[in-house]
Amino acid sequence: MDHPWLFAIITGLATILGNECSFSTIRLPAILMTSFCAGLIYLIGKKLYDHRIGILASLFFSFVPSIIIFNRQALAENGIIFFTLISFYLILKYFDNYRKRWLYFAAISK
Repeated sequence: MDHPWLFAIITGLATILGNECSFSTIRLPAILMTSFCAGLIYLIGKKLYDHRIGILASLFFSFVPSIIIFNRQALAENGIIFFTLISFYLILKYFDNYRKRWLYFAAISK
């Protein structure tokens, strides 16, 4: 099994839905995941600290040269960052209201 396993499934679904196995269909999920990472970093920064800190953290993430280069490639690191941020955000949601469903979703996403 690839780690994270959801990244391999999403990449495989993109090739099936795209009806071809080309670089564009394989790279599309990685690009979308990295783009959503900036939003997740904003939400985590906003929840932990402040609105301004969330914006600064997401901007810093968006301008890191290695992130800019690697988000176009279908590497497992894109999925690791994305699903780790989702898990972290869901755990923070759990601490807001202590509903166990957030922990279950966090466990599935990791």
